[in-house]
Amino acid sequence: MRQLAFLRQLAVAAAALLLSGCEFNPVRFVWTDTDVNLRFEQSRAYEAQHPHAGLTLASEYRFAVASDLHLRQDNAPVVAFHRQLNEAQADFVVYNGDLYNGKPAFADFAKEALESDTDVPVFYVCGNHDLYYGWETFFDRFGGSSYTFDVTTAEGTDRYFVLESASATLGQEQFQWLQQALQQAQGCRYRIVLTHNNFTFGGDTNGMFSMDELDTLWALFAEYRVHLVISGHSHREDDSEILGVRYLTTGAFKNGDYGWCRVSAQGLQFDFRHFDYD
Repeated sequence: MRQLAFLRQLAVAAAALLLSGCEFNPVRFVWTDTDVNLRFEQSRAYEAQHPHAGLTLASEYRFAVASDLHLRQDNAPVVAFHRQLNEAQADFVVYNGDLYNGKPAFADFAKEALESDTDVPVFYVCGNHDLYYGWETFFDRFGGSSYTFDVTTAEGTDRYFVLESASATLGQEQFQWLQQALQQAQGCRYRIVLTHNNFTFGGDTNGMFSMDELDTLWALFAEYRVHLVISGHSHREDDSEILGVRYLTTGAFKNGDYGWCRVSAQGLQFDFRHFDYD
């Protein structure tokens, strides 16, 4: 009887939240304070005012991807990581969501830490933990999370698509934008997607996209010959292929895990890496 009463209370609470107009995030059973389509519109408006500058690099270049940092008040991991990036002469780094653990104070700390002790260009992606105390906390400090940027080389242009999947969906407006952006990128040498929530199971739960949305995205990425889809979220490494597209999930930065990609005319070489900071 107690269990039944609890389930009834849970149902009432869920109904009340639905009526409030908030958006359900099944990833951690929390509710975001903004709709995914609104976040997308704000990201695109921000991008119109503050466009991400592309990079002009050698035909062979290298970048790092780090997800699930969950920064609070300890910057030792970031200092060690930046030292490694500097030594490896990385051309840029992507912080692929869950930069901090929600609170505005942690967001301020993450912003300062991630932009210190290195001159490596940085690109940011929003994750589910970054929404816990409001989209504005992320947006005010790191900007939008739906954009593209180009890397131009003598061999051609590589296009990167940054997607906001923090509440386990791209939403209709972002999906339509992505579809058009992929159509326009068919002349690019490589097409690489970066987003927080993962698309494959890999022995752990996926990012909680609905199966209908997963099927649609898998088909879309295959149709437009996306070369890599790189995500995080699950805190576990995974390397899968679906419909000819390679899906990579990096481990958690907070555990010293990240991804390293070498891009050249010969192809894309991706490695899972680990760093120590104790």
